[in-house]
Order: sequence, then C-alpha cells, then structure tokens
Amino acid sequence: MKFSEAKKKYLLIGTPVGAKEPVTFEGTFADDKLTFERTDAATKDTQRVRINLAAEGIRMIYQVDRKAEGGTLWKMEFASQQTKEGESLARTEKGPECVVSGGRGTSAVNYGGETFYICCSGCADAFKENPKKYVDEFKAKKGKKK
Repeated sequence: MKFSEAKKKYLLIGTPVGAKEPVTFEGTFADDKLTFERTDAATKDTQRVRINLAAEGIRMIYQVDRKAEGGTLWKMEFASQQTKEGESLARTEKGPECVVSGGRGTSAVNYGGETFYICCSGCADAFKENPKKYVDEFKAKKGKKK
C-alpha cells in the first residue's frame, strides 16, 4: 500500500494466490476508512477492499466485497476484525474498568474491603468463582501493589 502523488489516491497492490501478475486497487481515505476498488478485467465485477480503523485506532476491520457488472448490491466475500494487543473489545468509553474482561465496568463488587467493577453476568460469575485471581491479575496489570 502506498500513496500515489500523481493520482492523488492510495494504491493497494498485491498478487492473488495462483496468479502471476499483481492487481492494483485505487482508493481514498475518509472518516478513518481506507476504501479501495478495482474492476476485474475477466469478469467485469467491481472488487472493493475496505479497511476501517475503528474505535480510535484500537480496532481494525478488514472487508472484501464484490459487485457484479451492472449490479447495485455489494456481496461480502471476506471480513476480519482485529483489536490492538492489550486493548479490550468491550472498551467503549472512559469509566470504571471491568476487573475480569477489561471492558466498561457497570456494576460494583467488593473484595478484601475494596470496590471493583464488572461489566456483565458472565464476568460476575467468573469473579464469584475466583475473586482473588481476578483482583491479583487486575492489580498486576495496573501496576498496583497486591
């Protein structure tokens, strides 16, 4: 992937599995999304690759779509979502952190005279089974003394 000053577009260049020649998609970047398109010479289908840098760069969503020649509907062929290492999928806004998942804590629980937060019934059940484990891991992650 690179930016072409001449075309004022991003280029995504790669060689498909089993192909001998690379293919080039041209794209733009807007609203934290890279969108690339190309027309397949053999089928005349339009192929689209979208890369969405969601949640302030914490998540990346990669999606490949195809639209038949003359068609108006996109058909998703592949999608993959990744989260930055060390970040929680459940993270949506600032506030108390779930002691189990790292997501947004919504309910208070007490252990050893301290208050911690959990985000859901699944985390509540896990915390009830072994609160010391989760508190120790949470404090270690936060760099706090146990």
